[in-house]
Amino acid sequence: MAYAIEFGGTSLCRVREGLNQTFPNGRVGGSLARNCQSASPQDGFSGLDLSAYEFDANAPDEAFRPGGTLRPHWRGLDGLLRGLDADGAEALQRRTAATSSDVAVPSAAPGPLDGLPLLLPEREWRLLEAGLAQRVAALNRLLADVYDRARIVRDGVIPAAVVRGSAQFRIAMRGFAPPLGTCAAVCAVDVGRTPEGFRVLRDNVRCPAGAARMIAHRAVLEETLPTARAACRPREVAPYAQALFETLCELASEFAGEPRIVLLTPGPYNAGFAEHAYLAQATGIELVEGNRLLVEDGHLHLRTPQGPVRVHGLYRQVDDDFLDPLAFRADSVLGIPGLLHACRLGNVAVANAPGTGVADEPDLSPYIPETIRYYLGEEPLLAGVEALPGPVPALSRAPCLVDGRLRAGSVTLRCFVLQGRTTRIVPGGLCQVLPLAEGPGTGGLRQPRSKDVWVVPDAEST
Repeated sequence: MAYAIEFGGTSLCRVREGLNQTFPNGRVGGSLARNCQSASPQDGFSGLDLSAYEFDANAPDEAFRPGGTLRPHWRGLDGLLRGLDADGAEALQRRTAATSSDVAVPSAAPGPLDGLPLLLPEREWRLLEAGLAQRVAALNRLLADVYDRARIVRDGVIPAAVVRGSAQFRIAMRGFAPPLGTCAAVCAVDVGRTPEGFRVLRDNVRCPAGAARMIAHRAVLEETLPTARAACRPREVAPYAQALFETLCELASEFAGEPRIVLLTPGPYNAGFAEHAYLAQATGIELVEGNRLLVEDGHLHLRTPQGPVRVHGLYRQVDDDFLDPLAFRADSVLGIPGLLHACRLGNVAVANAPGTGVADEPDLSPYIPETIRYYLGEEPLLAGVEALPGPVPALSRAPCLVDGRLRAGSVTLRCFVLQGRTTRIVPGGLCQVLPLAEGPGTGGLRQPRSKDVWVVPDAEST
């Protein structure tokens, strides 16, 4: 099956020539602090104190090879980091924090923005992108099926208990025909790199968060790392807001040539409100609470001073339970009475549709490979953790700037996939960093943080 994936273009990286990327004695670590501090300008990252950054032989590292050499696609940052001593690194941290405040980075995700991006080479991203498109296509086929004839259950691919026994299965959605066959138009897939390669850690298809923070992170690092960005030439994420708007319009296009779209938020007391407001402003759609919407004659309307006006598409950030007091929790004051009725009639496109949470339940994960084979007739391109017997192995590390030093943190990547008439995938995504439980180089990273992700052109190995 071919996937039409839209988003940005690949640009070329201006890589410094002739740089020796080998660290003294072939590695970095505590016993080499003296060598690192006196390293020549030709050595990668030589301006920073590397004594706090060591490697775990059992976990991959995003920036360094096991022997301590810098990975080729990180060379674009080398010019910046070679010139940073502890004072310079701390100044970069302060500038990043100050710019984050100026840009008003949404605070739903935990921890501050790290001063260094995570870099992914184009060749790895292309493989990851294809796997994400395949996975989301299969999940949408699954959702449309389980609320229709449930062929995948009848054919014994997935046990009925996994689907209909899920707390997220909404019986009221039986018989629902999603616009364009898309129940989950906005998906976030959490991915981690293990020694065996990238693995899907979790699918998020209800009300996935983090996209606004991703956009804001890029805006911050454009201000704080302009020279490094010019050298690396990462693919853009700024068009995400436009791509989101286009996806929502595609879902609602059968109702109007220029559909009216609104973003439904629980309100300013919700932890995600800053992100909701940020996305509404970025996409140019109106941010509303449930009391500004009403259903009349099976159609959704927005209350205005001039009277009710038709709404064709709803990007909702309210959980299923609170979305419609006539269909779900009767005590909800956040939703719109009758919304489910309008949705089932096909008079409004709701993204994501009620009941999509079935697809991100942990009990379903072991069946996703067979789901892909069943609907698409393809082998899975991106494995999940269910393919690994036993506990999930250590995820990859990446360097973070902490108190003027490089400290290791465990990283995962949240990738955003939009599904309308075509599939749009943001290059990179949002990197989430967690402190390591124990081990070398872990003492300085005391709280979670996040990173911008740069998809950069491939560089030749040396």
